[in-house]
Amino acid sequence: LAIQQRENDLVLATFGRGIYVLDDYSALRKVEAKQEAQLFAPRAGLWYKERRDLSYTRKGSQGDNFFVADNPAYGVEFTYYLKEAHKSKEAQRKAKEKELEKKGDEVGVPEWKVLEEEMQELKPEVFLFIYDQEGNIIKRIQAKNSKGMQRINWDYSTDPMNTLHNVKGANGRNGPMVAPGTYTARLFKQVEGQFTALTEPVSFEVKALKNKLTNPAEKVAQYWREVTALDVQVDDLRHAVKKTEDQVQLLLIAYERAAETDTALHKQLLVLRDDILNLGQQFSGSDARNEVGEKNEYPTIYDYLGAARGNTTYGPTTEHMESFGKVQKLYEQHSEELKAIEAKLPAMYTKLERIGAPKVDR
Repeated sequence: LAIQQRENDLVLATFGRGIYVLDDYSALRKVEAKQEAQLFAPRAGLWYKERRDLSYTRKGSQGDNFFVADNPAYGVEFTYYLKEAHKSKEAQRKAKEKELEKKGDEVGVPEWKVLEEEMQELKPEVFLFIYDQEGNIIKRIQAKNSKGMQRINWDYSTDPMNTLHNVKGANGRNGPMVAPGTYTARLFKQVEGQFTALTEPVSFEVKALKNKLTNPAEKVAQYWREVTALDVQVDDLRHAVKKTEDQVQLLLIAYERAAETDTALHKQLLVLRDDILNLGQQFSGSDARNEVGEKNEYPTIYDYLGAARGNTTYGPTTEHMESFGKVQKLYEQHSEELKAIEAKLPAMYTKLERIGAPKVDR
């Protein structure tokens, strides 16, 4: 790590091939003292919503030969330093074996227990925690677990609070954006599942862009939280509909394997199947139309939810609020329809049991 220039309390430093502008000169000296890690105080972040890329790609429709440079990183950019990467048990074992090979010593075969422990280990990770003014953790960002100077960005989003229905769907979502204000960040390491602080907290600001048309920032952020809460309710209802759809399908399979037949029961199950499939279609639209990219006959609850979110820091407009109200109305309607279907299921279990059908897990 080498200091190239110091002027007006800004430090231009190089580490390897990277060039870093650091605001905290004393913190840089701590890095030179070989601490385990150092998180540098970031510059204030400008509060706005980034527009999507043209055609959802970096160059849009301009062609591969059209040169474009990257935009400045969105959000608050943090620079941190790790003295060493945190290695997994497997990496530590292989490093020791490599040293033995260099010395010409014999390298033994690891015991099965050692290999099993390596496979089951929670791999070491580095995280950046973001705190609000009350000291609550609002965002955990996985950082790069590599030796040297690294950078990571926070896009003002919070951790998602949607219901966790399965492991596969646990990632990939963000909570609502925060409002402008003072926040704190701290670097942590996660080793064998335990979080340990690597650095002291650093404070920073998120500042709103000056715009006379903008509603009060906290009012805007509060609306985002309300939309997110409604989104969670809609998502839970969608999962409940899918779960009921699977249950009805299992009931039909159980009927096919029953010792006796009951024509009336079979018809009831088929009606239930039609009802739950129609309800599911109200969430995702027509499968036949979606297959060929045709628009649906009517907007779905997710269409209105997308319109309610908006993509601006201006705040809820009249159109946003109207769409929000339509989502609430459809949510209540779909909930009642699902309850009516679910109320018929207990009788189906009893009737299937009477004709010697296999047990269906509820």
